[in-house]
Amino acid sequence: MTLASDRPQYATAAIPSLDGLRAIAVLLVFFAHSGVENIIPGGLGVTIFFVLSGYLITTLMRIEQSRSGSISYRGFYLRRLLRLLPPLFSLPEITLLQGFGLLALCRILFGGFGKGGGGGGGFEKHMTKEDRERMRQRFCEKPPAQDVVIEGDAVRP
Repeated sequence: MTLASDRPQYATAAIPSLDGLRAIAVLLVFFAHSGVENIIPGGLGVTIFFVLSGYLITTLMRIEQSRSGSISYRGFYLRRLLRLLPPLFSLPEITLLQGFGLLALCRILFGGFGKGGGGGGGFEKHMTKEDRERMRQRFCEKPPAQDVVIEGDAVRP
C-alpha cells in the first residue's frame, strides 16, 4: 500500500501521468470540430478537460494546505493570472499579424483588395481571368448584400 507521504508532490508542474488524458481530450474536441461529431463526441473531450482541471486545482490547493497549513486564494489566483496573461495578450497580436499577412497576400496575388489596383506580382499569369475573379471575390471582397423576403413561415433571399 502506498502512503500519501510516499507519493510525489507536484506543486507547480503538470502531473505527467495526466498528459495522455489531456491529449485524448484535445483529440476528441479536435475531431468533433472536424465534422465527425456523430462518431466522436466533442462534449466528452470538454468534460474530460473540466474534470482534469478540477482535479489539478484541488491537488494544488491540497498541497498548499499541507505545506503551509492554509490556502491563500489570493496567491492561487495571482499564480493563475500570471500563467494565463501572456497567451491572452499574445493571441490578439498573432491574429492581427495573420490578418495583415492575408491582406498583403491578396494585394500581391490579385493586385488589390477589390476594384483597381495592379502589380499582381506575376502569380496571376498562370490563372485564367475567371479564376482570378473567383479568387478575388472569395478572399478579397465583401459578399454582396441580399434582400430577405419573409412570406408566411418561409424565408427566402
